[in-house]
Amino acid sequence: MKKFSAFAAGIVLVGAIHFLAKTFSASESETTSIAQVATTTVAQANSATNPLQDSHSKSSAPRPQASAASAATTLLKQEKSLLYSQNGDWSEHVAQLTEKLSAFPESELKVLGETALSSEAHGDERTLAVYLLSLAGMKARPALITIAQSALPQNINNLDPHSVEALQLEQESALRVSAITALDALAVQDPAKVQQDLEQILLKQKSSTLQSFVRISLQGIEQGRPGKLNRLQESL
Repeated sequence: MKKFSAFAAGIVLVGAIHFLAKTFSASESETTSIAQVATTTVAQANSATNPLQDSHSKSSAPRPQASAASAATTLLKQEKSLLYSQNGDWSEHVAQLTEKLSAFPESELKVLGETALSSEAHGDERTLAVYLLSLAGMKARPALITIAQSALPQNINNLDPHSVEALQLEQESALRVSAITALDALAVQDPAKVQQDLEQILLKQKSSTLQSFVRISLQGIEQGRPGKLNRLQESL
């Protein structure tokens, strides 16, 4: 399993722009949006802060009102303190995290999903919440679906690409792509269930850019080789 920084950087790659344009005949505006998402995701991975929280985007839900004893909230705080500073055996740490998350009930995973969509949470905390969900197995599907199908606040193509608002929207897109990527990985375990999840997202997610990522994953399942979105990342 990937280290957090690699997870954040690897969610979207610029090379996917050309793949999408060739495979799905994406329009110029659509491929431009994908390029913006890719640039934003890599930038987030190289920074310990990000404007998702600093700019106070009004697009997302408030921070979930979890109890002080919430296992998800406690784990988020612990892992946030380790971001970009883990120098030991990361594979062992991820194995421990995976075991811990496997014992989480769906209610705790829901807290992670709500944090990922919270406008009050710090940007790294939101990305970390999706990362933890990606380690939690099939039980995390409902939370990942909620993130992936949640509406973007505005149409990214109607904004000045150099504005703060456009940057916020690019980052919101990147978060949703990370949830789609996590579901794509789960398709290897149960293609039929994840196919239903992705088809649901495709119906509810209005962003043509995000729909393109869902279609890549669905195409892999339909070809009998689930996990296509992750393979595309790894090959570029």
